[in-house]
Amino acid sequence: MKLAYFSPLGPQRSGISDYSEALLPYLAASAELTLFVDGFQPLNTDLTSRFEILDYRRKRSLLKDLNRFDAVLYHVGNDHRYHSGILDAMRIRPGIVVLHDFALQDLFLGLTRERNDFKFYLEEVEACYGRKRRIEVEEELTRGATPSIVYRPLEFPLNSRMVNSAEGVIVHSDWARQRLAKIAAGVPIAHIPHLIKFDESDRATNHTNAEVRIANFGLITPGKGIELALRALSKLKQTHRFKYSLIGEPNGYYDVRKLIRDYRMDGLVEISGHVSLDQFLKRMDETDIALNIRERTVGETSGCLCRLMAKGVCSVVADDGWYSELPDDSVVKLPIDNTTDDLLIAYLQRLIEDQSLRKRIGANAARYVRATYA
Repeated sequence: MKLAYFSPLGPQRSGISDYSEALLPYLAASAELTLFVDGFQPLNTDLTSRFEILDYRRKRSLLKDLNRFDAVLYHVGNDHRYHSGILDAMRIRPGIVVLHDFALQDLFLGLTRERNDFKFYLEEVEACYGRKRRIEVEEELTRGATPSIVYRPLEFPLNSRMVNSAEGVIVHSDWARQRLAKIAAGVPIAHIPHLIKFDESDRATNHTNAEVRIANFGLITPGKGIELALRALSKLKQTHRFKYSLIGEPNGYYDVRKLIRDYRMDGLVEISGHVSLDQFLKRMDETDIALNIRERTVGETSGCLCRLMAKGVCSVVADDGWYSELPDDSVVKLPIDNTTDDLLIAYLQRLIEDQSLRKRIGANAARYVRATYA
């Protein structure tokens, strides 16, 4: 079987890059793969030595030759920097879409802003929700406002044209599969659990002192509960010993350092910057409490959270989307409503104080992930 494979890859700093590089050796066991890249050279020498690499940005005519493949696999997520070329390719040759995010508002709005052409976003809105909704959104954009539907991504996921034109769709949760089945009734949709590579080594859980290690993982952006966590931890800093780490690359338009100063958390918060995957995983091993609080979920299955759970890390998540499907004894679920702040303070206080509870939740998480994803 000849398979054309479109995905971000290193050096593109994306969780989907890490996912693909882990997945490709398994696919190669049963398919002849050609990797299509959008204007870059993969850094992983195992990939460049093993697979044919074709750059379709430099040679657009390659996209007209996709019919020679038995199947074309497109990985789609919300970071427009890494998926704009993939969108263009999909419109030339439909294929199988691996949908990493259920809602694609951020993808299309990001592309529109990058191209300085709102017509691109408006056409997608009209294709998914009709002329009347397009007019409403256009009026909001004309006023300089962010469209109201952006704040309701699960209600307006902006994905129906894409999934209905696909030959098939792969998602990583039953939550997403059930919702896509209503949007694209005639399209084959498969739920394939997220790929997890299990590490049999013990985590570094021994402490040299009583300081509890709390961490967020991934690109540092609004909506990941970072300000929520700073607000809660600032209430506990006088009575509890902890270190809060942001393991990931800061975002230029999100001034997290100012937030740290505003909540007087200087000295208690570390910003690692971008780290290698090996370092990323090592920092997970060193974490006592992980915060994966998506205040605005787009229906993603968090590969980062799956890794944390597999490692037996106690994690706090927003009780929404795919996260709500997780067993109640395997994560700490935080509702996003008018009780959020008070509950997070209470949860963090209890978790910081109760090491045995953290370990019990982490052990439950590891058992669940091994039973579900192994």
